[in-house]
Amino acid sequence: MASTGNRADRSGSDRFLPPDPRVESPYRFTPQLALRIGILGAVALLAFGVLFFRLWALQVLSGPQYLQAALDNQLRSVRIEAPRGQILDREGRPLVINVPGTAVELHPADLPMTWKARLHELRRLSKIVNVPVNEMLRAGLIGFIVDGALSSVMSSMPSPSASPGLLIENVATR
Repeated sequence: MASTGNRADRSGSDRFLPPDPRVESPYRFTPQLALRIGILGAVALLAFGVLFFRLWALQVLSGPQYLQAALDNQLRSVRIEAPRGQILDREGRPLVINVPGTAVELHPADLPMTWKARLHELRRLSKIVNVPVNEMLRAGLIGFIVDGALSSVMSSMPSPSASPGLLIENVATR
């Protein structure tokens, strides 16, 4: 059976689309369609290449910079005591009196890393607050209260930037 190019001459098993009188030949993979698919593939490959290169640059080239930024971006929860007033009885006589004090807290994570530098900081602080270094170490470097007003201790305290790990605040004890 010779093909004359007419769709009606073909048997039903050779067709992949139903006959359409408006279409002269079935849909084919034309060179124009191949060019379009090739361009689309190249654009997709280029987009994934750019994304892969950027991911590599962030991980490998800028990794240490972002690691340091993450380490510097840590938060510490600080418990702030509410200001206390006197407790009075019904006649207005004080039952409990507040005594002003200065709370000095040391945070070991912020102190210098070497033992020699850490001991130097503790000795310097010990002279200011009149608390022996052994007592500071026994307290676990957590915190202690110095008797007296804040102004007398604060005047001799170093600035917070000069003493890492040191937090000083006014407290009222009962």
